[in-house]
Amino acid sequence: MKSSADICVERDLALMGLAGDSHASQRAQAADALLDLALETPSDLHPDFQPAFVRLLADGQSEVRCAGLALCTLVLGP
Repeated sequence: MKSSADICVERDLALMGLAGDSHASQRAQAADALLDLALETPSDLHPDFQPAFVRLLADGQSEVRCAGLALCTLVLGP
């Protein structure tokens, strides 16, 4: 199992991939990697992903926004 610090590092790397690349396919891959990481993360660490989904939902690329919506359904409570 990954430590909390490892999860934070991977999350931050995925977010940097979104910010630093203008290629649509690579940005979508970074968003999907973020979602995959959240799926592998214990639920008690899901609040750490809340700033990330806000950023994904505000993105101009539809694939990134879709990943953000999927992330919302995972990390937000009912």
